[in-house]
Amino acid sequence: MEVFLRRYQNFLISTLFMLSGLFAVGYSEFYSPYTIYATDAAKKTSQLKKEIENIGEKDKQKVTENQQAEKGIHFLPDFLGRINDIAHRQQVIINRLSPEKEESLKFKLEMTSEYRTFIKFIAQLESLNVIIDDIQLHPYDARKVTPVHAISFTIIPRNDAEPLSAERQKKLQELVAKPGQRNPFQRLAPGIVDHLVDLTWVVKLGGIGVALDGKRYATIDNSSYRVGDTLEGRVITEITESKVFMEKIDDDGVTRFVLSSREKKKGE
Repeated sequence: MEVFLRRYQNFLISTLFMLSGLFAVGYSEFYSPYTIYATDAAKKTSQLKKEIENIGEKDKQKVTENQQAEKGIHFLPDFLGRINDIAHRQQVIINRLSPEKEESLKFKLEMTSEYRTFIKFIAQLESLNVIIDDIQLHPYDARKVTPVHAISFTIIPRNDAEPLSAERQKKLQELVAKPGQRNPFQRLAPGIVDHLVDLTWVVKLGGIGVALDGKRYATIDNSSYRVGDTLEGRVITEITESKVFMEKIDDDGVTRFVLSSREKKKGE
């Protein structure tokens, strides 16, 4: 065997080099193109995925823009003007109209009114392209034959709150004009009406505390008041542990007011 290897050593070495070359050529011809193909395929797949994601984002943005255009306000004076016209026709005084902090396209309206006037006012609002939500009615002035309520609700305008069809407006007017509609919030039994105007849902009582001099003070709409101070023309006459009492003197005589916390106590 050793004799054979020595005799054919040069031949065997040449053959080995030739086989190594053929193997290298085969690797280059077949493996390298496969690697390049796989790499290109991965790149194209990644690019296609990004394009699909971009198309999806554009579609979402377009839907959002369409919803905003339908839901929002293009020209604020038009929206406010329509609300003001309805309030003027129904002889309603709006105490406050402000955008909600959580949602800029939602407005909170606060007013005081008796029930029938409120129904007519809300019907006129519903003749506009708006969404009315979160309606709240609270006691305000129960001294009168027709009690007055503190009312609040939210308005979401659509397309500047443009008027809806004349047919819808006519139907709403017919509904509120029907006779015999009673106020479900009016107490009919005699002798149980409190002769105090309730300001609980007109201004907000933040809390009642005791100062260093031992006298109580009340935080109302983020400002501090003591007995003798004036709040919107009403003189504070007494501050108890849970309520603030006020009086206002005008041509109608003396009107007494009470202000309580909006937070319910346990058991209420």
